[in-house]
Order: sequence, then C-alpha cells, then structure tokens
Amino acid sequence: MSPKYYTGTGDKKQASIGPKRIEKSDPIFEAIGAVDELNAKVASLEAMLGDDKIYRISEFSLCKALNKIKSRLFTIGAELAFYSSKNFAPKNPTNDADVKWLEENIAVMSNEFPEIKSFVLPGGCIESALADEARTYARNAERKIINMSNDVDIENGSLFAYLNRLSSFFFVAERFINCRKGITESKPEY
Repeated sequence: MSPKYYTGTGDKKQASIGPKRIEKSDPIFEAIGAVDELNAKVASLEAMLGDDKIYRISEFSLCKALNKIKSRLFTIGAELAFYSSKNFAPKNPTNDADVKWLEENIAVMSNEFPEIKSFVLPGGCIESALADEARTYARNAERKIINMSNDVDIENGSLFAYLNRLSSFFFVAERFINCRKGITESKPEY
C-alpha cells in the first residue's frame, strides 16, 4: 500500500497546529505560509546557482549560506507555530548571533562590488532575479509576522531583526551575483 500524503482534515477551511484547530485564514497560517513560500524561493535560487564556484569568496559560499538560511526558516516556522501550540518549541530559536551572521555575510558580498549610488532595477540574469524575488518574499514574510504579532505577543525581537536583515541579504546577493557574472546593473528611468 502506498503512503498517504494527505489527511483531508483541512477540507473544511481549518487546519491543526498541534491539538488546536484554526481557520486557515488566521494570521498565524498567513505568517507560517509566507515563511514557507520564502523557503521555497530560497531553494529555487540555490538550485539555479548549481556549481557555486563563482559565488565563493575565501570561506564564504553563497550556496552554503542559502542552505543555512533554509534551515533557519524552518526554525522560524516552528517558532511561529509555538505561539499556537507549545509542542513546537524550537530547540534553537532565532537569536542575535543569527542576525550577526547575516550581517557578516552581507559585508563579505558587498565588498565585491561598488557602493550603490542610485536605485537599481531588479534582475540581470535568472539567478539575480531569483535573489530579488527572495528579497520580496522575505519582506512579505516580515509583514505577515508583524501582522501576526498584532494578535500574539512575539517576544523574540531577534526574529524580526533576522527577517529584516534577510531581505538586505538577498538584495546584496542579487548585486553580488550580477557582479560575479559581469552583468552591469541598470538604473530605473522615472
């Protein structure tokens, strides 16, 4: 017999977080779903980078960084679910060291290209366009979590700082990818 990959319990507009049944439109599901969407976008970017030799600097590897970010996003999903069910207490909640790690990686990548003097248009190549999409998904997840925090007291300030910094990470990753591929950034005309 094949394994069953569905329960059917969500067919009536509700889903479970632990023992609790909650409307699928609840802000907690909006937040967890946005983090899940972001994680899938990060996976797409990582897969598109393939052999990341051109995206390495000394100890830094963009693919390894993306893999670490995917794991952290799973932890953030558990952190959010914890506010509905204590069954989801993460072993390793997002903390200031995670934020600092992002900042350090942003600094490493940003040393590879000139300082920004104006707005730049997204994209340049498929990989940098995916990095820019990840940036927008990170901003969306941040907004959804802030919205959730209007109903639930999210005490972990590092979680908000991490998501805020994550969108900066992806903006810098977009510029880093373009730089490494020799693509000139375009300025908007407005």
